Amino acid sequence: MSLYAPEIFNYRMRANGTAVEKYANAIPALVLVYVMPIGLAKLGWKMYMINASWNIITFGLIAMFWVETKGLSLEEIDELFDEPKVREGLDPLTGADAVVYDQEDQKHSAVDVNVNEVR
Repeated sequence: MSLYAPEIFNYRMRANGTAVEKYANAIPALVLVYVMPIGLAKLGWKMYMINASWNIITFGLIAMFWVETKGLSLEEIDELFDEPKVREGLDPLTGADAVVYDQEDQKHSAVDVNVNEVR
């Protein structure tokens, strides 16, 4: 689970998203460290049933809401969770195919030239 958050966040949000995910995992773990011994003392084996039911609920939520990212690059994963930032067209200077990546802060352009088209 700890590798899923860095995969699904884009580069700008990756550090903050990973930090939130770590805290979201650490806070319930901290609570369980103190609650489990009390629950085991008072409920006995029934506390394990509560723990197992939480695992089943978590598995169900993962199966329903997590997006499969196996075999995808980080850029492809970014397109799954965000609108695509790629515009394709012709480079006005060379007439070759161009790919322009629109970012909020900066614009990068890369020209993809087909060797057969060059005269």
